[in-house]
Amino acid sequence: MGRVSDTDRLATMLCSHLQALDDPQQCPAGAVVLIGVPDDRGVAINHGRVGAAQGPGAFREAFLRLPCGRDDALRRLPLYDAGDVVLGETNAETHEHLAEVVAAVVARQALPIVIGGGHDHTFGGIKGTVHAAKHVGVINIDAHLDLREPEPDGSYGSGTPFRRLIDAQHIAGPQLVEFGYQSHANHRALFDYAVAHQIRLWSWADGRGRSPETFLHLCHDLQQRYQQIAVSLDLDAIAAAEAPGVSAPAAIGLSAREVLELLQITAQQPGLSYLDIMELNPTYDPDGRTARLAAVLLWQFLSAWEAR
Repeated sequence: MGRVSDTDRLATMLCSHLQALDDPQQCPAGAVVLIGVPDDRGVAINHGRVGAAQGPGAFREAFLRLPCGRDDALRRLPLYDAGDVVLGETNAETHEHLAEVVAAVVARQALPIVIGGGHDHTFGGIKGTVHAAKHVGVINIDAHLDLREPEPDGSYGSGTPFRRLIDAQHIAGPQLVEFGYQSHANHRALFDYAVAHQIRLWSWADGRGRSPETFLHLCHDLQQRYQQIAVSLDLDAIAAAEAPGVSAPAAIGLSAREVLELLQITAQQPGLSYLDIMELNPTYDPDGRTARLAAVLLWQFLSAWEAR
């Protein structure tokens, strides 16, 4: 075979396929739409490692370098990038901006994929999804429960999104599954809140060795109950040896392979309405390992999505 030219190689890469989307309200039905949230003020509020504001940029750099795959499979996907949401004066204002964008995408029967940024922005993403899709079951893949109260001054840290969704009555407790949490990373008051609101809890230890099977069962159960599913992945669910570039690194946790399998299962769910990948922190990812992992996780998700 002859040498492949740089031009031909470029034509088979995601950077040549991903299309800009200026107006989310005009996205095609069935499209997959990337949305960046370059905001880590919630991480700072919770005294975490700042740097996730650069997460969407690092993700795109790694993602766009990937090829479209064997037989250019991902070229068959209508894949768009809506750019980054407009940041508000506070991160709470940015949550509302994100909710508007996500609601517009979901209303067009397209799939929003949000890249963060602090995990507090999942509040906006799921609020927008619920606004457009109504009844939605939610799975949080995370080392943390993210059920914290707001700060005394009323600000929202990165650990607040799911409590806030419940307290604001966007979802009820039984609609939420906390998957992969680590008991040593969460205070008792958070577990008390979870039990009081009938949130379903599956720890990293509970799922060890059978995470994909457990996750598949939970997905099917949520779809039977609520028809639609929203999935949030905080990259700190993965052990820091494989994902060091996050806001709150985990000494132990799910493996990258397990999370890959979880996302492949997610892609097979007919009721999937929302996905986010949060807390990518390039400041603590000097060799780009975590950004590349996040990019490959989404690539594999999209490959499974296209093959449904």
